Amino acid sequence: MPDAVYDRNVTIEDRFGVKFNIIELPGDWGDRDGFMAAVQNNIAAGLHDYDLVLTHSAYIVNIAAKGCGYDMSQLDNINFDKKWWCRKYVDNAALYSRYYTAMGDLCYTLYAYMSCVFFNKMLAESVDLPDLYELVQNGTWTLEKLKEFAFLVGQDLDGNGVYNERDLFGLGINNHFCRMTATFWDAKITVPGSDGKQMINLPNEKYYAIYEQLFDLVHNHKENVFFADEGSVIQTNMFINDQLLFFTETLRNAATMKDMQSEYGILPIPKYDEQQENYISSARDFMTAILVMANITRPEIVGTVTEALCMYGYRKITPAYYETTLKYKYLSDPVAMQMLDLIRDTMTFEFAAIYTNSIILIYSTLGTHVRDGTKSIAPLIKANSKIWQKSVDILYEDFAKINN
Repeated sequence: MPDAVYDRNVTIEDRFGVKFNIIELPGDWGDRDGFMAAVQNNIAAGLHDYDLVLTHSAYIVNIAAKGCGYDMSQLDNINFDKKWWCRKYVDNAALYSRYYTAMGDLCYTLYAYMSCVFFNKMLAESVDLPDLYELVQNGTWTLEKLKEFAFLVGQDLDGNGVYNERDLFGLGINNHFCRMTATFWDAKITVPGSDGKQMINLPNEKYYAIYEQLFDLVHNHKENVFFADEGSVIQTNMFINDQLLFFTETLRNAATMKDMQSEYGILPIPKYDEQQENYISSARDFMTAILVMANITRPEIVGTVTEALCMYGYRKITPAYYETTLKYKYLSDPVAMQMLDLIRDTMTFEFAAIYTNSIILIYSTLGTHVRDGTKSIAPLIKANSKIWQKSVDILYEDFAKINN
């Protein structure tokens, strides 16, 4: 991957007569305060050290809310309708029809953090499962099907009477998957009001129903479902060792499965039920989003170069990561390639997920309380709905003050 990124950057430099000065700063979730301060202080000091900022999508919008971003729709040659942009992020991140953050193929983390369902083909055959790809293709791959199949598998392998990471399960899920079901299953945490502004839509029956499904899975089926708070490493090892029939994780985990002896396949997240029209996919918020600095001095160049970076990323870097590294090297299953394309094509990012860091981490609610064993979240939702709405109102007020 470094070679593909380097080649893309050199091509852009040569074509447009620019030279990239890549300034690396710690930017993980735990580094967010320092990263945001560095960007904001640069603007405040009247410096022009950065033109383009690429960082953790969960807090880049907070940088934009401080007036540090440039409306990318006003830049020359930016075309969000092109396939190398993630349109459903761009539109849902826009406030007052201004586009301060975006997401696209400039960074391959969009693909690395796509959520999917891995399945172990050997275990699937052992319990006579039907063709799972066919279920996806005919629109009947649903939560009920996932549960039905997962409940067929479960065994206390070490015979100690306690189900843990040494045993066999039908499904492995974690906190991140649980929180993202609000997107996968269209819980509509927010909806647009009559003025076009997003409004908190909690409580609502769908959100409660999703929570009840998750709570039941995690707490009432411990012999079939293995839950881990941040269980990527543990559950990946279990999957490699044929201890999980299904495993919900990010696509990048495929890179750690190259030595797995059993064959596996990849599916999209199932529909909530057959009434859900389409599969809905998303990506974990570790992925990188894009912000153009408000004080750029050559907007005509920045827009053109940013568009070109995404275009070349789509044509050169994405194939290197998505097709070569994942599809061809680690997958022996041609139909799974179609599944990967389906996941990318249905990628969605809702307002509450994009701006969760400004709305008191509202998007984490499902995962946090399933993990903590909260039997009913109705009191919590009712107690917080007005607080969340106030946070949304403040968010709009902050963006209304921006003149960029």
